[in-house]
Amino acid sequence: MSEGVSKFSAENGEAKVDIGDSGDCLVGLSKAEVMKYATNPTWIMLRRTLFFLFWAIWVAMLVGAIFIIIVTPRCQKGLDPKWFEKSPIYTIRVDSFADSDGDGAGDLAGLTDKLDYIKHEISINAIALEGLLEKSDLHAIQGRQGSENDFKNLASQIKVILKLPLVPEVDLEKLRKWAELGAAGFILEEFDDMSSQYYEAMPRWRQTIFNTSDSPDSKLLALSSSQFNQLREEHCNHVDMILNYDMIRLPQAFMSTDLHAALGETHTSKCRTNFVLGMANVSPFVTRFEPRSLMEALLIFNLLSDSTPIVYYGDEYGKRDTSSEPKSRNIVPMPDPRTGLMDWIDLARVRIDSAPSIYKVFTAAAKLRKLEASIYQGSTSLRESDSVLSMSRVKIGYPGFVVVSNFATEKKTINLLTTVSRLIPENGNVAMTSTNSKHLKDEKLKLNELSIEAGETLVIEFVPEKET
Repeated sequence: MSEGVSKFSAENGEAKVDIGDSGDCLVGLSKAEVMKYATNPTWIMLRRTLFFLFWAIWVAMLVGAIFIIIVTPRCQKGLDPKWFEKSPIYTIRVDSFADSDGDGAGDLAGLTDKLDYIKHEISINAIALEGLLEKSDLHAIQGRQGSENDFKNLASQIKVILKLPLVPEVDLEKLRKWAELGAAGFILEEFDDMSSQYYEAMPRWRQTIFNTSDSPDSKLLALSSSQFNQLREEHCNHVDMILNYDMIRLPQAFMSTDLHAALGETHTSKCRTNFVLGMANVSPFVTRFEPRSLMEALLIFNLLSDSTPIVYYGDEYGKRDTSSEPKSRNIVPMPDPRTGLMDWIDLARVRIDSAPSIYKVFTAAAKLRKLEASIYQGSTSLRESDSVLSMSRVKIGYPGFVVVSNFATEKKTINLLTTVSRLIPENGNVAMTSTNSKHLKDEKLKLNELSIEAGETLVIEFVPEKET
C-alpha cells in the first residue's frame, strides 16, 4: 500500500489502524510538548491574564446593565380608566323609555329588559336616570315606575347614576340608602354655587356616598348647573364632575374654530372633563345643527375625545321631540321637561336599514371608545387649520386614531404628519366615516397628503411612529 494510506487489521479480536507515514501532516503535540508549554511561566501568565480579563469584562457588562436599568426613566404604567371615563353616560327618563307591563308608562323593569341593547348594541356601560324619584321625597320612586327591588336589580347589571334635584335639602340618609341599593353615583341638579348650605355639605355628601363601597373609584358625584362656568374650582376637591353644557350652546352653524375651542378646554382641577350633548329641556340633538354633517362631526369628536360624553336617550338614532312642550336651543328651566316616548318601532327600522344613518355613526364611534385603549386612555393632540379640525388619540403600544373633519365648502388636502402629530405615519386605514363619505372601511389612505371632501369626517386607524 502506498505511503500515507491507513491500514485496518484485526488481530486476536482487536482492531488496529495503521496510518502509515503521515508525511508533512500536522498530527498535534505530544504529551511531552504539551507539558512543556503547560509549565512554561510565560504561558501560565498569559492564561491567568486571559482568565481574569474574561471575568473582569463579564462583571463590567453586568454592572453596566444594572446601572442602565437604574438610571433609565421608567415608562409610567397607565392607570386603569374609571368607568365614567371609558363609557359615555346615557341619560334616560324612566317613565318614557320602556314599558314592561303595558300600562302606558315606562318603568325600571322595562329598562332592565333593554340592557342588551344599551350595553351591547350602543356600547354604553353607565346610565343616568332622571324623573325617577319624588322631588319632595327622595326616598320614594315616582308613580308606577317600579320598586326598590327593581332598582337594585337594575343596578346590579349596569352602572346607575341618579339625578337628584336640590329642591329639598339633601338628606345624607337618602343618599346612603340609594348608594347601598347599588347606585354608582349621583348628579346633584340645580346646584346653587352661592348657597353656603350646599357648599358646606359637599364633603359630607361625598363621604357618605363613598363609605358605601370598598372601592373609592366605584362611585361618582357630579354637580349640574346652567351656570356651570361660574362654579368655583374648589368644588372639584369634593366632586368628580361639573357638567359642561358648551356643546349645547354651540351655534347652529358652528365653525371648526368653535368646536376646537370647546374641545380644547383644559382643566387643571381634579374634575373630569365632560360634555353634555342632549337634555330634556332643549331641542333634540338631531334638529339642533345644520347641515347634518355638523351634527355628525360633533358627535364623532365627542365620542372619541378625552372627555365623558353625556347623551340623551334617542340621540343615538335621531329621536325627535314628540312632547307637547316647546323647546329651543337655550337651556331654559322647566318644571318637568320631557321629550316624549322612546320610539322602539322607528329604532327597529333604522337598525335594519342598510343606508348610512346617525345610528350607525353613533354605534361605530361608541364601540371604538369602548374597545380601543388609545381612545379611552391615550394622549390627545388637537389642531385646527384652514377650516379643517383634526384630533389624534395615541397610546404607545396600541393602534392610534385620528379624527379629521372638513368644515369648509370645498375639498381640502392636509398633511397630518406635520399638522397634527409626528407620531402619525404616512399611511393609515379608514376605521369609520360620516354618512356623506365615499370612503370604505379599511381603505388605505395617505396621511401625508390626505384629501377630504367638504363636510366629510374621517376616523383613521394607524400604527404610531416611534417617539424620537
